Amino acid sequence: MRALQNIIEGELGWFFAPNPMPDYGIDAEAEVVIDGVVTGQWLAIQSKGGSSYFRPTDGGWTFYDNTSHLAYWLGHSLPVIVVIIAEDGAAYWEEITTATTRETEKNFALKIPRSQQLGIASLDRLLEVASRGKGLAASLPDLYEVLPPGAAGPLKKAAGIDRLAAARRGSRRRPSAAGWTRLRWSSGA
Repeated sequence: MRALQNIIEGELGWFFAPNPMPDYGIDAEAEVVIDGVVTGQWLAIQSKGGSSYFRPTDGGWTFYDNTSHLAYWLGHSLPVIVVIIAEDGAAYWEEITTATTRETEKNFALKIPRSQQLGIASLDRLLEVASRGKGLAASLPDLYEVLPPGAAGPLKKAAGIDRLAAARRGSRRRPSAAGWTRLRWSSGA
């Protein structure tokens, strides 16, 4: 777990949260942080070390597990990745989806490509996977109409992360009095 944490926090600069509860297939979660902005985008991570769960294949490894874990991961509220820690401490990963898994005679298999090393080299792909959960950047368009004028600064910062935020920031208008009343009423102000 320490090697995984070092990659997530040290190399990617994201938040890493080991699962403190007895788990059923999620060892940790990672929250995406970009240029100091916590995005609200998360990945659920199942990590495996040792050869009992995976076998070397051409171009990577095949990970094997039971179908009850697969059902749990496919139904999870966060995108789930399986990370294998190689003997040299390098980590490799793949997302759990119906497209990346295949049924076997007894359970299921997931091919983890050697080309997909966990770290900066796969940052774009990790961001793509993490963005499947609705985080801060994806939620911004829903919030523009009710945000107070002082929110322009954070929106400018978020614009570097989310092109949609940049486009919408230019057309943002102040909420109507009715909008402010609803906002104050719902927040208890």
